[in-house]
Amino acid sequence: MRCLLAALGLVGLLSRAFAADYELPTLRGSETFVPASPAYFRWEGLYVGGQVGYVSSGIDFGNGVSPLIDFTLAKHAGQSGHQVSQLTVLGKRDTNGSGFGGFIGYNWQYDQAVVGLEMNYNRMTVGATASDSIARVFPDPNVSANYVYDVSVTGQSAIHITDLATLRGRAGT
Repeated sequence: MRCLLAALGLVGLLSRAFAADYELPTLRGSETFVPASPAYFRWEGLYVGGQVGYVSSGIDFGNGVSPLIDFTLAKHAGQSGHQVSQLTVLGKRDTNGSGFGGFIGYNWQYDQAVVGLEMNYNRMTVGATASDSIARVFPDPNVSANYVYDVSVTGQSAIHITDLATLRGRAGT
């Protein structure tokens, strides 16, 4: 135990000592406290970039012809009794393609809070088509059983996307 106290005393002699008349900016010889700069990154400024990519899309043409059938058969008895416009003529399609584009944005930073605005443009080639027909025979409920409606619906639809532009805002801490 005496050896440990003696070793601690020798360590105390190795530290710097100041005379009583030596002036320091703070009391009792301690070092001046200088606050550290904030511990966050700066995200403020302009940024630009580009991208290339692969596009995959699922398209549902299921009810694509319903408004046309509703308009055509608006006053027809077969529409009101059998809901011909609800017949699903066209189905779903999956498509894929490639694309490229660019973006430009600016971030403003207030302490740790960051707000920004970004514009993005993509040029791509993605599209799909669908065509089909469906036929049904419905009896007329208002007339004898010998009178029927023979309904046939044919539909065709297509979609092609080439340009896509977005404007985004962001905020976070």
